[in-house]
Amino acid sequence: MRWPWFRHSNSQKGRIGIAVTLTGELAAVAVAGGRVVARLQMPKTDWSKLGEWVQQLGWRRAKASLVLTGNCYQLQMLAAADVDDNELADAMRFRLGELTTIPLEQLLVQAFRLPVEAYRGRQKMAFVAFCERAMVQDMVVSCRQQQIRIESIVITEMSVLALLGDLDPETSIAVLKLDDSSGKMMIYDQGALFLRRDFTIGLSNIAPELSVASGNSTALSASASFNLSAGRHAEQLDNLGLEIQRSLDYFESQQGMGSVGQLWLLDTDRAGILSPLMEQLELRVNIPCRRFSLSNWLGDEENASNSTIVLALGAALTPGQTLVHQDLEVMS
Repeated sequence: MRWPWFRHSNSQKGRIGIAVTLTGELAAVAVAGGRVVARLQMPKTDWSKLGEWVQQLGWRRAKASLVLTGNCYQLQMLAAADVDDNELADAMRFRLGELTTIPLEQLLVQAFRLPVEAYRGRQKMAFVAFCERAMVQDMVVSCRQQQIRIESIVITEMSVLALLGDLDPETSIAVLKLDDSSGKMMIYDQGALFLRRDFTIGLSNIAPELSVASGNSTALSASASFNLSAGRHAEQLDNLGLEIQRSLDYFESQQGMGSVGQLWLLDTDRAGILSPLMEQLELRVNIPCRRFSLSNWLGDEENASNSTIVLALGAALTPGQTLVHQDLEVMS
């Protein structure tokens, strides 16, 4: 199945993707000719070091995309306004009044429709992404001071979609991203985002249970209640499996899109957690679980990546659905 996504739109020209988390971690990826030529990771954002890294690339006034992560923005699924696509964001802005305490004029807003296949055509829905203008403006100005030209602002979901467009999966794909205390489930099909669900289960919740489960996989598979050992119960892993299953069920029954083919997990910063997590989730959701591989772009070096690098790479590959258009010139 060829996903109808604008693939390789910038693959022959040098482009940088930048991801910044709420905790201050920064990752940057430089892509040219469809391959990663350089990458940078910092535990705390230092814009001057980012500028030095870009200068070393030798790319004059480098063009870049910035991806927003975590709670830097909100994403809501709402009934779509009956307007042209170029008017959708403005029309949906006025429906955000009860969803945020931030004055509407201080928000950056982007909206994109769900495909007509969703909900079997019964409802016309749209995703609406919004964030504080001042926060984004600070980052855009910081990049411009380092001679980095931000051409688009994308959200996590669109960054992941850009990667899927290059991988061209044959089935619908669910992507799981786990942070320390929360998780996010994204389901894609036909080159589009169909579902995004958040939950309050993260790596800190499941890590202790995984450390026990990794040595008890045989006993685990034989136990319907997932008892890891005498008197121990994998409550948080069970809860995570339940949240994932609810997402899969909603996609299949409510949105009418059939079964999800695979569950892909984004890398984490916690060494050794990914393999046992995939094993435990397969026992609970009964679909193949695999790592979201970056080997297409990183080759044998993909083991040095984490989810922030993944998102920066997705932003570098394509501008995607940007949160700002002409406003970027004003911000700079």
